[in-house]
Amino acid sequence: PSSPLTPITIQNNAENDLKLKIELIPFKTNNITGEIRLVPNDISKGFYPYYRDRIQFLVDGKKTDTVILAPLESKQVELNINLAKGDPPGDYYYSIVFINQQEASSGSSVSQMPAGIATNLLLSIGPKDQSSGSISQFKTSSFKTNGPVDFELKIHNSSKHLINPTGSIQIKNLFGQTVGAVKILPQYILAGSDRFMLDDKQSSPEAQLASQQLNSTPKVIWPEKFLLGWYEAKATILLEEDGRKYTQSLYFFAFPLYLFFPLVTAIFIALSVYLRVKKKI
Repeated sequence: PSSPLTPITIQNNAENDLKLKIELIPFKTNNITGEIRLVPNDISKGFYPYYRDRIQFLVDGKKTDTVILAPLESKQVELNINLAKGDPPGDYYYSIVFINQQEASSGSSVSQMPAGIATNLLLSIGPKDQSSGSISQFKTSSFKTNGPVDFELKIHNSSKHLINPTGSIQIKNLFGQTVGAVKILPQYILAGSDRFMLDDKQSSPEAQLASQQLNSTPKVIWPEKFLLGWYEAKATILLEEDGRKYTQSLYFFAFPLYLFFPLVTAIFIALSVYLRVKKKI
């Protein structure tokens, strides 16, 4: 049994009073980018209503479901979760949504969707089993003319709780020498879902938002520009600290186009010389 208390600070940046209603809405994530998708109908499924009744919001120590803010005012809303012994274990994902309840001006015939902001609640009730999952996808193009090299690395979480995997991709050349390494950016993967990973150089929210706006598959990028020969890339992932390692390898070949014509010319000249010498002999 426990009763964790977490503060949430909310500020009114407008020049008029703001009345906000607080709602709990379950969410799921996009398996490509991890983007949030609200699923209001899930609030009545499984144990979501059970835990919803155990979550309360306090302002100045009093339970409430609304917050009133004067212009430019900030208030602290305390999130309180009351957990009892024997509560059902598992992960439950809610968005705490603050929805604008301002009434439209009298006489207005315009219908407006209420504005709102949200923060996410990842409620994980123990005990936790050992994390389990897999590298469900690891690929790049087999032939390259130059770098950088981008890898699609997707991790599947088959656990009943969220994970925050760590790991890296190591790149070796034909002689087995390590010529590069890229660290994976730790990102939450919710229970029973997949997610494409990013490298730690893309850790800024701006970089992740730009990737989502392009609707492109997130990628792990090795920034090396000059490539020549055969390479092996090996992904190593830890789903949890001191947990089992998951590894997967792939191979690719690189040859710069600007070396192609000089190489062909050199081969042609060498072949011509050889044929002439052979003819004289």
